[in-house]
Amino acid sequence: MKENNVEINPNTLAIIRVWISLSLLFILFLFYFKNIYDIGDGVGYGYLFSFFSGIVVLWLLTPTNYKMIVVNKPIIAIVGFLSYISLRLVLDQQDTAGLFAFMFSTTSGVFFGYILGIFLAYLFLSIVENAYQSPCLHKYINTAILTYFVLITIFIVILFDHHYANKVSWFSINELPVDYQRPGILLFLLAIQNATLLIVVKLLTPNKKNRLIQMLFYISTLVMILLGQLIGSNFFFLAGIVLMFVVFWYLNLTNSSAKHLIKKEIRLSSLFTGWMGLEIYKIIGVIFLVSVLLFVASVGLSIIDFQQLRITGKETYIPSLNVRMDILKSVFILHLNNAPLFGDMFVHEIVNTRYIHSLLRILPSIGITGTLFFIFVIFLVYRDIKKYSKMTYRVNFNYQVFRLVMVSYILLGALLMAGFSWIPLWFIIGLFSISIFKRPNYNVKNDANTK
Repeated sequence: MKENNVEINPNTLAIIRVWISLSLLFILFLFYFKNIYDIGDGVGYGYLFSFFSGIVVLWLLTPTNYKMIVVNKPIIAIVGFLSYISLRLVLDQQDTAGLFAFMFSTTSGVFFGYILGIFLAYLFLSIVENAYQSPCLHKYINTAILTYFVLITIFIVILFDHHYANKVSWFSINELPVDYQRPGILLFLLAIQNATLLIVVKLLTPNKKNRLIQMLFYISTLVMILLGQLIGSNFFFLAGIVLMFVVFWYLNLTNSSAKHLIKKEIRLSSLFTGWMGLEIYKIIGVIFLVSVLLFVASVGLSIIDFQQLRITGKETYIPSLNVRMDILKSVFILHLNNAPLFGDMFVHEIVNTRYIHSLLRILPSIGITGTLFFIFVIFLVYRDIKKYSKMTYRVNFNYQVFRLVMVSYILLGALLMAGFSWIPLWFIIGLFSISIFKRPNYNVKNDANTK
């Protein structure tokens, strides 16, 4: 009897993998949605479990030559650093209390943030690799991503409507904002996830405008920014606004990169000099001018009452940033003098003060030695960006610029608002510690089509 071997078309399998990847992104969004909708203790862990399980399924369906994320030096160093600060937590308090939360909780777990970032990088890598394998899939990829953004926008509007209906004071759902850290952080993770997906589709189809996808991204992010103020998260209100302008700047930058294709690697100084620096200064000027005009118009015409926002209250500046700066100025030297070489992660309790809300907290917490370890980790990440930027194909080069901007963006945010054990910091470092655009043969083809 003749045996029939049924083979599935590779393009069909690639389409299935793309839809699985986008479905997993939406499942992860449902985890965010539940925790933002029901503010308080963590909920919706079934969605999180489904997300990680789905990654395993996707891995099994992926051809061997597309499966592997190379475990590079930055990944090894980052895992080493996170293990080091976890050990320091135990040693400094002489107890394991709070260790699991510090490492894996969904509010402050450093390993959770980093692992989630790595897993998302793998999802984006899967989308890109399937595009490498079957360039004819671009229209299916665009359709899948458009579907994702339509659903995200609808659900975000539902979230906003739910919380706005519960508004009790000012532009807030609480008289005194509480329990806003988790939803504020999750809003940020979602915004970064969406921004990266937008950039991926832009780089995969440089000739296609994708205006509807971009419009949905801006609409959903703007609603999320307002939602951040409703729940009391000043962090996301500021970070979301900056992210929108960063994405807007980046998309304009990629449009002009064809005539500025660099013959050498990207450096950190590239953000401040040459054509890239010029584009940044332009957008900063536009942001400043628009902000001043909006403020004057809103006050003069009574369009927006800024006293209704938590971020300003009855002040004319941002009180939360001023409070952070005041704490830093008053206790930094006191904390650092306690144990300058190795530090103490509970120094604020030892000297009975508030802890520092800034990345500079790293010095008194883990000392000069730990700070040098952290600087080494960041150096390796930047060096990896520089390494891949030497492949001067336009698509790859543009993605390395995005990696550079996003890592710099979160380091600046941590410097102003948080510490070295902050989930958004390790989430972004996980997501951008590897490059998902690597293959020169694909990039050459696309570059030829864009010239």
